[in-house]
Amino acid sequence: MNLPDTEPINDPGGLWALQTELLAMAKSMYGPRDQSFRVFHPQFCKNGPNIRIECAPRGAYAQLSYSGRFYWPTVVYELAHETVHLLNPVKKSEINYLEEGVAVAFSISVQERFGVKKVQIPSFDKPDERQYAIALKWVNALPYGALESAGRIRREIGRFSVVSTEDLLNIYPPPALDPAIANALTTSFDG
Repeated sequence: MNLPDTEPINDPGGLWALQTELLAMAKSMYGPRDQSFRVFHPQFCKNGPNIRIECAPRGAYAQLSYSGRFYWPTVVYELAHETVHLLNPVKKSEINYLEEGVAVAFSISVQERFGVKKVQIPSFDKPDERQYAIALKWVNALPYGALESAGRIRREIGRFSVVSTEDLLNIYPPPALDPAIANALTTSFDG
């Protein structure tokens, strides 16, 4: 897959095409998104990346960082991550380590698929990235790897943010999944 030769800030059509493609990829891996929310066009903002939920009309969109305005690889990294959150938009306080780890794993996979030369992976050594690195480590401890296992979990439970320790252990009974990892994945993400 090729990235456009434009600047993201000046290519709303290319940005929307990327969002549409990423949503299709996420839905094929993890199941359908919550149709009670519309997905709006991604925006660049100083507080990005994150998702923004709107009430009227009911919808959500990815807020991307200013650093992505002129650089498609940053947009791919951020938008892929936020796309996982757009499947079932919830408040930041409702996100668990499972959902955050899946978002990181999906973002890494998408960067590789788009041929991004320097794939961005969270580091344990950087304080602002440490919790994301932990989430990725825990989600990679799922049987069959993060991407495949997460798809099964979401299809069986419906959304990542409501998965309980018991749900995970019913899907992947010990010793396939360590109960301590299952418990860690279902705790509230504090990153």
